[in-house]
Amino acid sequence: MTAALPSSRPIKPSLFSAAKGLDTAAQGLPSEKCEALRQAVSAIEFHLETLARVRRRSIEPRFQRRATEIEERFKDVLDRASDLKVGAAAGTIPTGALRELGAAVMDLANDEIDLVLEQIRT
Repeated sequence: MTAALPSSRPIKPSLFSAAKGLDTAAQGLPSEKCEALRQAVSAIEFHLETLARVRRRSIEPRFQRRATEIEERFKDVLDRASDLKVGAAAGTIPTGALRELGAAVMDLANDEIDLVLEQIRT
């Protein structure tokens, strides 16, 4: 299932890596879970900041609502990841929660790239 991503699609790799890392770490050691969460938070923060900056400067008006919705979802997922990091510090990270977070990150990666590609095509 792991396919190489074309280099012309730079938005997905860090989010896809984060999602895959969360899913893989779900059954791993606590240190692996913590590292996967750290990487996921970093990727989510980067994409949230980038989307917010681009939305303010260069997204066409007809894409603004959709971009704002995706930005809000990034914030929600970031909050969930931050809550899990608190649990990680206490030594409790539910396996299911990591997998759910990974799925949410994957969904965001797809929605973000779809938005970018649609804007480029028009």
